[in-house]
Amino acid sequence: MDDSRGRQIADTFKATFQDNELFRKQSQQYLSPVTHLLRKKQQAHDIHQAMQLVKEDFNNAVVNQRLRKEELEDKETIIKGNLVKFDTFLKVK
Repeated sequence: MDDSRGRQIADTFKATFQDNELFRKQSQQYLSPVTHLLRKKQQAHDIHQAMQLVKEDFNNAVVNQRLRKEELEDKETIIKGNLVKFDTFLKVK
């Protein structure tokens, strides 16, 4: 019974105060500067990781574009060669 009552109180507390912006702001006023610093470091770390993912995606896109450009240049060379052969064929006849 006691554990159940504890969970009920915890759930009530969460429902009452967790989404309360005023309560969050007031509780942050009483946090130590070290806690604020740790939170800021964690935020900076999270942002750094997100930026690394964006950078990797960008680098992958650049590599894909470079490969696509090379493929198109190869196709263009083949088409030009075929055009020269066709032009020579037409001149012979």
